Amino acid sequence: MAFLRTTVTGRIYLPDGSVMPDGANIIFTLRSWDKDADLDAVALPGPIVATVEDGAISVQLIRTASTDLQVTYDVGYLYRNPWTQLPVPGRLGVIAISGAGPVDLDDILALPAPVPNVPDALAQAVAAAADAMAAAQSANAAALMALVGTGTGFDSVQQVQDSTIGYGENSLTHNGETVTVNVAAGDRWAIKEGGAYVVLDAAATSWVRQTDGGVKLGPPAGPATITSPLRPQWFTGYTSLETGDCTAAIQAAIQYAQDQNRTLLLDESVTVEFLDLLPGTRLDMGGRRYNPESGDGSPLRAKSSIADDGGDLYLLRLWNKTDASWIKRGVQLYNIDIFGNRGNQTEAIGGLILDHTGWTNPTRPAPVHHVENFHGRGIAGVGIKLGQFINDSRLSHGRLYQISKNGLEYGSADCEITDYNIGNTYGHAFYISGSELRISDCKGWGAGAYNTTDPETDESINPTESDNFHFFKASGVYGVNLMSQEAARRGFTFTGSGTYCSDIALLNADSDGDNRVGGATTPAFEIAQGTRIKVRGHVGKRNAGFTNGPARGARVTSGSVECDIEITTDAELTSTALAPTSEGGSNTIVVNRNDKRRYDADVVSTYKPDPQVALHHRIQMEDSALTVNNPDTKIDGWELTLDFRQASTSGAARTITFGSDFIVPATWVQTTLATGRDLITFRSDGTSWFPINVLNDY
Repeated sequence: MAFLRTTVTGRIYLPDGSVMPDGANIIFTLRSWDKDADLDAVALPGPIVATVEDGAISVQLIRTASTDLQVTYDVGYLYRNPWTQLPVPGRLGVIAISGAGPVDLDDILALPAPVPNVPDALAQAVAAAADAMAAAQSANAAALMALVGTGTGFDSVQQVQDSTIGYGENSLTHNGETVTVNVAAGDRWAIKEGGAYVVLDAAATSWVRQTDGGVKLGPPAGPATITSPLRPQWFTGYTSLETGDCTAAIQAAIQYAQDQNRTLLLDESVTVEFLDLLPGTRLDMGGRRYNPESGDGSPLRAKSSIADDGGDLYLLRLWNKTDASWIKRGVQLYNIDIFGNRGNQTEAIGGLILDHTGWTNPTRPAPVHHVENFHGRGIAGVGIKLGQFINDSRLSHGRLYQISKNGLEYGSADCEITDYNIGNTYGHAFYISGSELRISDCKGWGAGAYNTTDPETDESINPTESDNFHFFKASGVYGVNLMSQEAARRGFTFTGSGTYCSDIALLNADSDGDNRVGGATTPAFEIAQGTRIKVRGHVGKRNAGFTNGPARGARVTSGSVECDIEITTDAELTSTALAPTSEGGSNTIVVNRNDKRRYDADVVSTYKPDPQVALHHRIQMEDSALTVNNPDTKIDGWELTLDFRQASTSGAARTITFGSDFIVPATWVQTTLATGRDLITFRSDGTSWFPINVLNDY
């Protein structure tokens, strides 16, 4: 079936009043696509040309008052001036089509172009009025007043032109008479600053804005026709003070920019509540930056004490994140700078969330989001959260400071994060729980803040357990040039619960001055529950401002398998500073690989020296015999020194038995006296260990 159509006719004249010559064009352009669900029909936007014949036009147009979106027509003209022979283009206005017709063009063009307060409503009203006049001249009043409730009607189009309508928050005033606004779900709610919302069902659980009268509003479901420019005088009277609020204006600007497929430039400092990013939103804050000296200057400042509105508790969030309109239409954010005003927040309001949790059909093309140059500070919740179904999204060049929860949370797949500096967070600086992440050139510092109390945070967070890089059930992560500094606990932690971290490779991972709170055995790197974790990094304690530092260089706990950690350090390896420990199976920990640093070991009855940890092992014996087992690794040319120290008290014979790979010379005669010392150095040929130096009771 086809759309309902109405014939539009009209006589067309030249500026001098003479009849327009044949061949002139009157152009009707449907502003956007429209549909009629009952007819299963979709109309595409574009022009329809009516050519003047015998001084008149006659053209059939879609009866827009009966369609789902009620899109209007722009009416223009193009004719050749009979005196100059030059083409004359122009615009007549906006029309909507209602009724069976025919209808005269001069009737439906009776009102000027719609004002920003009601972009389409007045055009639709005039169309209804013109149609009613053709059927019954007395029907004009009902045609217009059906839009605004009760009040005085009109007897002619001239009365419509001469009338005065004032717009209040929840009411209209017509010729001095206040009338009630009747709205229903699906209606468009216009605002004086420009733009419009769609009226939601009263039972809606998520909305963009709620009026004083309780009407819940969301962004228009279809294309809007806001006629305001991209940079209007919306910001007049608004400041970055905590009492300011221009949420509605900025939300309308986001809607308009999306409709026009353009980038919205926000280069003023404004205060807002939640802002809903729409499919295809492009937002640029022009490079303005927060001024730490004056405490203001951020283009986007959170309003004091934002209340929970039922949606995601983030200053920037996605509107209706499971809607099909997001297919292949992600957001693009540039030069974003926000101040979270966390000292005044009663809710844990985060900075930015990109999340499509609930995406009903994962096989549909997921939206790809792009964020470049994101700065945020003073945020009462999570700085940035990357949730599910944002595959292939990319974040680059970011700074997040003074965050009351985790700085950045990643829970998606196949994304990229580069050049992020996150510090002074109450929780972890980076919390990685997703998969297939490429992360590079990032720094986390001061996780756990610089004290153990923070009034704006979630009480479930223990700052003494905060890490700069915390991997939880993560998999398929590849990281390069990651630096951790001054974390309350560890620089890098790999753990899980039931599901281990797996298949992670970090190159050039640097831990400096971590373990700030001072756990007695806390390492810089810890694999608590991991499979196939590979780390190449450095451990240092270069910040003289803290008395503590990593108590161990690296630790792999029981249950982790096939993990490989190789670190360098400038510190002496003793039993109490930067020593590696391994409790798992099939794991390798290497420190300063072939450097002849000493490793001190406390053993009872058996000991297996690992030349990858150190080539000099000082072994403190107890009051019992000792068996030295064969090392797992034998590299041709490696030298291994075993330095045995007897217990400080005399007792039973403390004999030493070597594994079969060790070739013990006849000159080896150990001492069994208290505090006795024996040393023997071996060299490997790849199969056995041959003695090259023996010192007994030295």
